[in-house]
Amino acid sequence: MRHRARPIVPLALAVLALGVLGKPASADGLRWQHRESASGAVLAWEKPDTDDQPLVFNCNASDRSLRVGYVHPSGQRSRDIPLELSSEGGRVQLRMQGERSELDDSFVLSTRTSLTPELMNVLSRGRHLTVRVRGDVARIPLAGAAPGVAELARKCGATPAG
Repeated sequence: MRHRARPIVPLALAVLALGVLGKPASADGLRWQHRESASGAVLAWEKPDTDDQPLVFNCNASDRSLRVGYVHPSGQRSRDIPLELSSEGGRVQLRMQGERSELDDSFVLSTRTSLTPELMNVLSRGRHLTVRVRGDVARIPLAGAAPGVAELARKCGATPAG
């Protein structure tokens, strides 16, 4: 019985594509990306090469503060909007301020907080991040977030609890 050599080219192309693409993306092209600088680090659930960033964590290394931003599909100006982040690692509730975007019709929620051990657990332990705001729920895969979460922890000084 004679064995046929299998073509290695398709396998090599698949491995190369994984190395180039690397980060899992959602069906709508969103993926976790992170950037770092001397002044801090950013972890964003975003569509590459666009300004589409539904969820952003921005760490300021000088005071170790964390700004969290979330684009909500609807809303009105308000100063005390509860936003819940949860995963298999736990649950954290943040009090957000809401503003209508001047660029489009989106509603942007934001707050300044710190990267607590509980928030680290939510971002680093689990497969999905659930975002809840006033009855609306979004599920975001956490695949691909780990390097950015680690950079936020390094710049903002938090470690997971427990």
